[in-house]
Amino acid sequence: MKGLLCITFMAALVRTTMAANYEVGGTSGWDTTTDLEGWAADIRFAPGDTLTFTYQAYHNVLEMSQSGYDSCSVVKPLGSYTGGTTTIKLTAPGKRYFICGIPGHCSLGMKLEVDVVSSATPSLPSPSPKPASTPAPMAPPPKAPHKHKHAPTKAPSPAPTPASPPPTISMPTKSPPTVSTPTESPPAFPLAPAPVTKSAAVGKGHRAGVAMGLGLGVGLLTVLAM
Repeated sequence: MKGLLCITFMAALVRTTMAANYEVGGTSGWDTTTDLEGWAADIRFAPGDTLTFTYQAYHNVLEMSQSGYDSCSVVKPLGSYTGGTTTIKLTAPGKRYFICGIPGHCSLGMKLEVDVVSSATPSLPSPSPKPASTPAPMAPPPKAPHKHKHAPTKAPSPAPTPASPPPTISMPTKSPPTVSTPTESPPAFPLAPAPVTKSAAVGKGHRAGVAMGLGLGVGLLTVLAM
């Protein structure tokens, strides 16, 4: 119990020390053109924080109840501020409501709802669940040595032997037959023939014809024999 009280006190002390100051509307300030609702939605307000309203002289700041805030009524304000700069401290948890009291400005969106969240009783952190133990990964089985298969080497094929040229056939040249023509030697006549009788002349002519026929027959036989 003492430990919880100590934690709560330390949290409140730290939160007080770390109190933040917020410029209402950011760089646009307290104005009808500012998205005040969107600006407040991103902030977590806590006790000890302060709001600083920066505005033109023709604006003002009215703190209203929820009903006055909802109806943009300026009747019975909880607080009224003017002067161009207003700082309001958020002292306790709960919601607070602010509007501009100039007629018509509230209905144009110049209104702000602040939700102050108490940090006096911080929630204790829940113990983080233990991570489930995961089994250690099993080592992969050793790989069998990879045998490299060598492709059989082919013996070099013998170079083809050049084909021998075909034998040269020598054709015998046939020489034309030589025809020997027998030459007939003329009969030898005496330089001064003796007078021949008629019967002797006939017999001599007959012999000459026979000799000539024999010579032609011998020459013909010789040609045929070749």
